[in-house]
Amino acid sequence: MKFLTNKLRQLAALMVVVALPLTATAQGITEVGPEGPAFLQVIHNSADPAAAEVDIYLNGAVAIEGFEFRDATGFLELESGVEHVIGVAPAGGAVIATFEVTLAAATNYIAVASGVLTPGDFAANPDGIATAFNLEIIADVAQEASSNDDVIINVFHGATDAPGVDIVARADAPIVLVPGAAYTDAATITVAPAEYILNINVAGTQATVVAFDADLSGAGGAAVTVLASGFLDVEANEWGAQFGLLAVFADGTTAMLPALTASAQIIHNAADPAVEEVDVYLNGALFAADFPFRSATPFLDLPAGLAHYISFAAPGSESIEDALVTFEATLPEGAKWQFVANGVLDPTEFAANPDSEDTEFNLFALTMARDAAEAAGNVDFRVWHGATDAPTVDLRLTGGAVLAGALSYGDVSEYLSVPADEYVVDLTVAGDGSAVVATYTLDVSGLAGGSALAIASGFLAPANNNGGPAFEVLVVLADGTTITLPVATSIESDLATAPVAFELEGNFPNPFNPTTNIRFSVPNTSDVSLTVYDMLGRQVAVLVNGTMSAGTHTVTFDASNLSSGTYLYRLQSGSFVETSKMMLIK
Repeated sequence: MKFLTNKLRQLAALMVVVALPLTATAQGITEVGPEGPAFLQVIHNSADPAAAEVDIYLNGAVAIEGFEFRDATGFLELESGVEHVIGVAPAGGAVIATFEVTLAAATNYIAVASGVLTPGDFAANPDGIATAFNLEIIADVAQEASSNDDVIINVFHGATDAPGVDIVARADAPIVLVPGAAYTDAATITVAPAEYILNINVAGTQATVVAFDADLSGAGGAAVTVLASGFLDVEANEWGAQFGLLAVFADGTTAMLPALTASAQIIHNAADPAVEEVDVYLNGALFAADFPFRSATPFLDLPAGLAHYISFAAPGSESIEDALVTFEATLPEGAKWQFVANGVLDPTEFAANPDSEDTEFNLFALTMARDAAEAAGNVDFRVWHGATDAPTVDLRLTGGAVLAGALSYGDVSEYLSVPADEYVVDLTVAGDGSAVVATYTLDVSGLAGGSALAIASGFLAPANNNGGPAFEVLVVLADGTTITLPVATSIESDLATAPVAFELEGNFPNPFNPTTNIRFSVPNTSDVSLTVYDMLGRQVAVLVNGTMSAGTHTVTFDASNLSSGTYLYRLQSGSFVETSKMMLIK
């Protein structure tokens, strides 16, 4: 977006910053002007989850029912010169707080419900300011600007855990619009209608916490109230709403100003059978239920500069309180990161890593990610080692150059940029091109302009790892698509253990559209059938029907001619029969 630097420079000389008085209650507001009504706008800005929805009482009667966090009224007409009692109650409950106000005639006020009900359960204000629930009154505000060449902005700091801040307009020479605003402080500024990038800086510094896009180019003649709203640290504040700037117009219309963002992709590659599926929480709210192993999200836009919390819980969890683990990350503006959930919950129950790397369940942050190739016609990919029981490895072109060398568990390679084509690659013991673990077909011929992350996934020896999924090379695309590379040649080595029993290991991805890979193990040469049925028991495909050699095999199922729904696939050999489900979503 283009920032109007020249207009800002002109604006700097004309800007007026006026601090507005606030009182703990409005009992101090007793001015009585000419006869006539007063006008009051009410804004719900208490981020306490226990006050997410309240009822507002006026002089003992319900005035606003089901008033939600970040909602606002228009300007209400009230009798001036008399005392009004404003009560606040949980939705449908009894009044928990009352505030007495006397309003002057022909005067505009804004009442902001702010703070938390039980301060001891929340993070303290960094400046030592009390954060108990209150109704903060801002007096002498305007409902509109006197000219279409102006926009009036009433600023209110309503984030209980945020320090004093400066609000700075980003430009070649930054302009401090509001200096040193602490919690419950208010100010008024007048600006030209334009598009601004607003930095929220720690007061007196150039340390930007978070930045927002404030497009006021069409707001000439308007008055708008902008409130710091929510919590900087949601984990320390009962998982309340995350920090943002709330814009409120005179008619009660509200909108969150868009924050400048970073991008993150979440990938589930933890092969521990205990976390085959997980519920994923983002900043305390359920983001994805029953998120399966070897699945990924697309790149998600998140506010840059704020702490984000990614949590994992067992399927069927009821809230963030059920989380097994929680990880915190703060992303710089414009950054692209990939977060890979990996490892095992109890390392003592699994094979140790050959290089003595820690394999406990963790969230690995892969920075400097790409969601597209840097050169047209190429594919950019990198390799990450996520197999807990695998030693340090190389990825090589078969019979040729090392693509990614000496990767130990948890390591990521630099990006490789290659023409969109089909390649045959070897996974080998590090430094020994002849010690081939397996050979794979890497077909990126259809990914021109795209990017990918290739992950060493699963266990080399499932029998030594609680029967977890066997080793695969998982490829994750920027849109969240995941595929496993087909094995071009299976080569026995000391790193792998031959199957000891028949096993139907599942299909990936699942759900899928329109193809998925089904993997199964055969302990010795046997007659094998692999058949797909619909939920009425009708056979829709025969994928394997013949003699298979001992080893682990992957078969691709193409459901292009089938409709969306759940299908069954059955592996049978002699008396062994195993059936599993897969879901086709078109």
